[in-house]
Amino acid sequence: MSRKRVTSRLANKQKKELTKQSIILLVLSILIGVIFLVIVLPNAVRLFFEILDEQTILEQDSGLPPQPPLIEAPPTHVNSSKLTLSGFAQPNTTVHLLVNNQKETSVEIDETGELEVEVALQEGENQISLYATNQADTESRPVTYNITLDTKAPEIKIGYPEPGQTFELLENQTITIEGETKPRSQVNINNRMVIANSEGLFNYRYFLSEGENKIKIKVTDQAGNESETEISVFFRE
Repeated sequence: MSRKRVTSRLANKQKKELTKQSIILLVLSILIGVIFLVIVLPNAVRLFFEILDEQTILEQDSGLPPQPPLIEAPPTHVNSSKLTLSGFAQPNTTVHLLVNNQKETSVEIDETGELEVEVALQEGENQISLYATNQADTESRPVTYNITLDTKAPEIKIGYPEPGQTFELLENQTITIEGETKPRSQVNINNRMVIANSEGLFNYRYFLSEGENKIKIKVTDQAGNESETEISVFFRE
């Protein structure tokens, strides 16, 4: 009996020691976690940003250029002299705008990097260039776009058929409408679309009905300017 009592007392003692050690380890783990969250982590984050700032300063001091502006691709043809360019640029830089090699304006870029600048265009082709400079006056490579300002409505010349022309016999019931307008324009002939070629020429095969045929032609150029014309031709068997 005495041996069993001794063994039981040893087991209880060991259990108490293990429980005590577990509590001590738990308390130490909590203390270490608190120290990490309150002291180590904030200092590590602060150190990271200090290193990042120093690296940015070093890059500027070393003459490394900023990234070029990133612009949403503008249209190649417009019919308004005012055009807004939007996009992004490297934060804390200055973006410069040139139109036809003439400096127009400069925009300071804040920490968001958002860029929006209005461009005044001249009639005809305009070369738009943008580049960025940093605090060390180092320039990025430019980004360039060619934009044509066209405010004139397209002319429509119908070469065939002639207005009021009369066609007879079934073999002449299908005709080819031919005309000329601004190059690459959309040409709608009675709501059927064709595209004028690089010289502005277009044609379309059209089936005539008995009697009067009204042919309505609407042209929309690349800048969005529009013109319309209409002729009538006649067919009888």
